[in-house]
Amino acid sequence: MHKNRYRLASRPCISFLFLAIFPVACSGTSTSHTLQPSVATTPALTSSPAQPDAPLSPVPATCAPSRFLPGHETQAQGVNAEVWALFFADPQTIKVGDEVKIVWRMTGNGPFQAIARHAGNVELKPVWGPEKHLGSNWKHPGEEWGTGFRFTAPGCWNLHVTRDHAAGDLWISVQEAGKGAYSMVY
Repeated sequence: MHKNRYRLASRPCISFLFLAIFPVACSGTSTSHTLQPSVATTPALTSSPAQPDAPLSPVPATCAPSRFLPGHETQAQGVNAEVWALFFADPQTIKVGDEVKIVWRMTGNGPFQAIARHAGNVELKPVWGPEKHLGSNWKHPGEEWGTGFRFTAPGCWNLHVTRDHAAGDLWISVQEAGKGAYSMVY
């Protein structure tokens, strides 16, 4: 964390950019940051993501899902951390009952925890994991874990991850299950 402060202080242009973006980040409109500048806005939530130690705001019934890069990866909205997620399924076609493997990369310290949150105060723990990965060829900052989630209802889901005083959030929209639901997507 001290490295990031030093970098911002040593580069006036980046410091200015941070100061220009900071009021937007605190305005109550959520954004997703990716490597592509054209992908800038996402979830239309009623409030900004919670601070790591504060109670979480409710999940809306509908939302704009996070933007995904090719290969089903996205940079989650992080607080005190950089967070990436890699889905082993197309995030736009996940259905109720599907078990979906998600690999996470997150900077920070402490144990990694993940929950899935849905409107109506529904919270799901992973059906397996988090499992720490000791080796990987997926290159993003932080340590890596794998989780498996089985979504129980259609609509907006907030995937919320934490480590000590850091948090990350991303949003997906889960579809109604068809006949023969409960598949495993890897």
